[in-house]
Amino acid sequence: MTALDQWFTYVDSFDVHEPFHWPKPYASMCTDENPRDPELTFWHHYGRVGEGLAELSERELDFVRAQFAGKVTIVDRWFGRVLNALDDIDAWDDTVVIVTADHGHYLGEHGWRGKPHAPRYDELARTPPLVWHPDDIHNNERVDALTTAVDLYATFLDTMDVSIPEHVHSESFLPLILGERDSHRELPHPTARLTVRA
Repeated sequence: MTALDQWFTYVDSFDVHEPFHWPKPYASMCTDENPRDPELTFWHHYGRVGEGLAELSERELDFVRAQFAGKVTIVDRWFGRVLNALDDIDAWDDTVVIVTADHGHYLGEHGWRGKPHAPRYDELARTPPLVWHPDDIHNNERVDALTTAVDLYATFLDTMDVSIPEHVHSESFLPLILGERDSHRELPHPTARLTVRA
């Protein structure tokens, strides 16, 4: 194996992120509204739906959701070009791809918009990785196992046969990917205290 046989590429997209504004066709792809209408916002205030500065009409909220969808679409398009490049060089048989996010975003779910100071429901806190590994027995399947973002570090190292430092909290989930075990991290104990603001 040469140094060029083993490579690592990290693709980071700040989007989908506020402000939710895009040029056409993305700005109007999911709405009939004029994206330049000054009565409509593409960067809403955070907080409880219907309270204070976070209050939006249904029309305004629908517009924000449409702009968010436009951003998802353009990110999907450009990330698709990265995946197409793997097709072009026939790299899927010896390439691992992991896609994840750091958090979600409320667009009215559970009565909230944004993320700061909001309770941690699945829409915000659940960011499961999407994994392609040539030897993954779970490809195209959902795996019911708890992973965390901190585990990406150890998983990347393990995938490339690099030693994982003992002092890190990160735990590789490569054995889960390869079917060597059925779970990764233990779920919190059901009686553990969780504080969720209503």
